[in-house]
Amino acid sequence: MDWTIHNKMALFFSAIVMILLIISLTSYRNAFRLFDANKDVIRSYEVQKELETILSVMKDAETGQRGYIITGDENYLEPYRSAQASIATSLALLESLVGNRPSQLDNFNQLKPLIAVKFNELNKTIMLRKATGFATAQQMILLGSGKESMDSIRRLTGQMRKAESDLLQKRISKANTQNSLTMITIIAGTLLYLLLLASGFYAINRYVNDRKDFESKIRHLNDDLEKRACMLEQANRAMESFCHSVSHDLRAPLRRLSGYSHLLLEQYSPTLDEEGQKYLTRLCSCSERMGTLIENLLDLSMVSRIEMRREQIDLSNVARAIARNLQEQDPARSARFFIEDDINAWGDSRLLRKAILNLMDNAWKYTINRQEAIIRFGSKELNQIRTYFISDNGIGFDTALAGKLFEAFQRLHEEDGFEGTGIGLAAVKQIVERHGGHVWGEGEVNEGAIFYFTLG
Repeated sequence: MDWTIHNKMALFFSAIVMILLIISLTSYRNAFRLFDANKDVIRSYEVQKELETILSVMKDAETGQRGYIITGDENYLEPYRSAQASIATSLALLESLVGNRPSQLDNFNQLKPLIAVKFNELNKTIMLRKATGFATAQQMILLGSGKESMDSIRRLTGQMRKAESDLLQKRISKANTQNSLTMITIIAGTLLYLLLLASGFYAINRYVNDRKDFESKIRHLNDDLEKRACMLEQANRAMESFCHSVSHDLRAPLRRLSGYSHLLLEQYSPTLDEEGQKYLTRLCSCSERMGTLIENLLDLSMVSRIEMRREQIDLSNVARAIARNLQEQDPARSARFFIEDDINAWGDSRLLRKAILNLMDNAWKYTINRQEAIIRFGSKELNQIRTYFISDNGIGFDTALAGKLFEAFQRLHEEDGFEGTGIGLAAVKQIVERHGGHVWGEGEVNEGAIFYFTLG
């Protein structure tokens, strides 16, 4: 029964969404058309206004010219100069307004040179008045074509205003029609939407009641889940504290055991037979290994507890410093390191240095039996993700056992052949995962190994 109700509700809301989408698209289209129609009306008004401005500017220019010719006072040239300065801007604006209509553009292309000719005539008479006086300038005006050019300008601007006026009436009519259509669409859509809401009221009430029951169950489940999560967090903190405490508590008796064992070996060795000395030597070795294991456990605990401080890190320089330290520790070994330049990453410098140290130390350890160890550090794109890698030509490992590589205390090689506690790669995994990345290894027996890691 619930399944049927939920499906009906889903179908009902899908229908509402679809109808709202259709109404919205129709309203948007009509509103957009209304906007275009109003924009065209405004453009026509701007064209008429600009034509009036141009005609007014030309009249001012002519008035200034006449005033100067009659009086010889250059103050009368101010209207002429203002007109000369502003006419180019007015013509450019008019051209942009009529540029998409060929008929008006043709009229404009006729008007523009007439204005240039008129200004040329005005300028000539002004120059002549300055050079020869009033009579000569007057004679040029009487004999010239100044009146004809001004009449042509008036005629062309009148034609353009008439054409724009006719177009304006059409555009106003279109805008009114579009406005009415937009209002009808919005009103009809709103009524339809309200009708759908009213018809779905009963179904929504039923759905809300069912939803309340369902949410009550979910709340109980969430409360239970929160309690379990809290218990798990407390258990993890307790385990971490226990591991840290045990590691510290073990140090004191272990130091005594190691100290007394070495003291016994140094002072009483002559009194012990060969078998006793061998047992005592093994006891010293085991206590040292236990100490190393405790230190590694503390390191592993530190990796999970240390506060992250992210910054830009040059991993190439980190790898070079580690390589130098490894070679200084065992200068007799023949080894070559190939470290790619300018490998940068964003992360905690202390943790990333430890991760690279563990990986390079791992490569250094398992190439000890090679005539020449070759260790590489670099990066490349894998599946469009920046991936870092450290490879070596060491003894490798069985790929079938790769899943155990990053588990604490899991070692794929015999302890007698290679030193280690099985903590290093587990620490690498924790560090990489704390950075939001992933680490994995690939290899073949006696063919070397390569370890990849990414950072989030």
